[in-house]
Amino acid sequence: IEADLKVALLLEEGNNVELSVTVNGTGRVNEVEPRTLLVYYLRDELGLTGTNVGCDTSSCGACTVHV
Repeated sequence: IEADLKVALLLEEGNNVELSVTVNGTGRVNEVEPRTLLVYYLRDELGLTGTNVGCDTSSCGACTVHV
């Protein structure tokens, strides 16, 4: 029950979570909203604008990221 409560609190608007990633060999740590999409994190937080968002233009697969 305690874990469920923590998850519920994280998902409330305004509660950010810490995200730790390594992109192109560089480690990054940022606080983001839990609903942030990876494509927007890469473009907006890391400035990697080569990652295209295809959902707005029906270009399925354009925002694919290799993990």
